[in-house]
Amino acid sequence: TALVIDDWINEKSEDEILSKRGVTPGELRTRLTNADWLLYALSELALLLGYKELIKDLRKLRIRVKHGVKEELLPLIKLKGVGRVRARRLYSHNLKSLEDLRKIDLAILSRIVGNSVAVSIKKQLGESNEEKQKFLEIK
Repeated sequence: TALVIDDWINEKSEDEILSKRGVTPGELRTRLTNADWLLYALSELALLLGYKELIKDLRKLRIRVKHGVKEELLPLIKLKGVGRVRARRLYSHNLKSLEDLRKIDLAILSRIVGNSVAVSIKKQLGESNEEKQKFLEIK
C-alpha cells in the first residue's frame, strides 16, 4: 500500500501504478481513501496532543494524496478545473504560482489549458470581465 501511495503522490500515471503494483482501479481508490482517512485522523490527533508543527505537513500530504501531485503543484491545484494533469502542464510552462497565472496573458494561457479553463482560472484570480469578453469575441 505504501508503494502505491508513493507512486500516486509522485505523479505516476494510474495505468503505470495498476500494472506495476498489480492493483485494480477499485483497489487503488480504496487505498487512497484509506490513506486520506488515516492522514485526517493523524492531523486530528496531532492537534489534540499539541503537535502543531506536524499539522501543516499532514494537511499538505493529505491534499497530495487526494490529487496525486508532488508538493510543487499544491498552489495550482487549488484552482477549480485544475487537476494533476493540468497543474503539471502549467508548471512545465513555467507557471508555478497563482501570481504567475495572474501575469500571463489570457490568450497564451488558453493555448496551454484551453479556452474555458483559461477563462475560469482568470476569473478565479480576479481578472476583469471586460478582458475575458474581448478575448472570447476575438475567438
